Amino acid sequence: MMTKLELPHPTGLLQAELQRAVDLVAFGLRAAETATATDLSIPGVRGHVTAAQDRALSIEEAQNEFRSWVLANGFRDCVEAIGPTLEWARKFCFIWTRPGDVTIREDGTISLGANITGEEWNRDIVEGARTFDFMGLPNKLNHLEHKYGFMLPPLCEHILTLNKARNCLSHRRGIVSQEDVNDPSGSSLRIMWRRLQLSIKTDEGESF
Repeated sequence: MMTKLELPHPTGLLQAELQRAVDLVAFGLRAAETATATDLSIPGVRGHVTAAQDRALSIEEAQNEFRSWVLANGFRDCVEAIGPTLEWARKFCFIWTRPGDVTIREDGTISLGANITGEEWNRDIVEGARTFDFMGLPNKLNHLEHKYGFMLPPLCEHILTLNKARNCLSHRRGIVSQEDVNDPSGSSLRIMWRRLQLSIKTDEGESF
C-alpha cells in the first residue's frame, strides 16, 4: 500500500516560534524598565496569597529578578522550539535512508518514494519520536549526526551555549555550577551568539 505524506516546512515553524519568543522577551524587558507598581498583588484578583512572608520580594527585587526570569523563559521557549524541527529532521533522515526512488518534477520539486514496512514505521517513526523527545538538545544533535550522518548547521555550537545558559537560569537561578562550565579554561560559562556589525569602507580600502 502506498501512503502519501505532505511534509511541512519545519524551518518556517521554527522561525515563527523564535520570533514569538523574541517579541515576548523584548516586551517583558521593556515592561520591567517602565513599570511603576506600588505592590506585588496580581491585577484583577481579590486577595493576595502569601506562601512565605519572610521570603517576599520587594518591588525593586522583583524588578531585578524579573529580567533573569523572563530571559530564562525566553531561552526555554527557543530551545523547545528547536525540538519539533529536529524531530522533522529525524523523520526526513529516516525516510531518505529507506530504499526507494527519487523523481525530480518539472517544477523543480522532488518526489521521494520510500519503501517502509509497518514494523519500521511503528519502531522508527512512532516509538522513535517518543524516545527522541526525551533526549536533551545535545543528545538530539548527536543522534542525528551519528545515526544518519546529518551535517550539523554551522551555528550549532552557539545554540548549545544558549542551551547551557537556559539550563543555568532555569535550574540554578543563574548561579554557574560545574555542569554549566564550557569554556576551555574550565572555569566559566561561555555564551556565543551572532550580531550585526556595520562598517564603512573608504575608496582607499580603509574600514571603520
